[in-house]
Amino acid sequence: MAPSRPDKARVAAAAWRSIFDFILATAGERNRAIGELGLTPNDARALSSLGVKT
Repeated sequence: MAPSRPDKARVAAAAWRSIFDFILATAGERNRAIGELGLTPNDARALSSLGVKT
């Protein structure tokens, strides 16, 4: 039997909360690495939004 909708929503919310917590916890390290490359966080966001052509 498939999980009910409330169960799926609860699991999804917990997963997204964990992802968000990870992003916050690693922000300092990520920003240091970006800075070592001579970039700002906004530079990195702009670069990550560009698609890679194959």
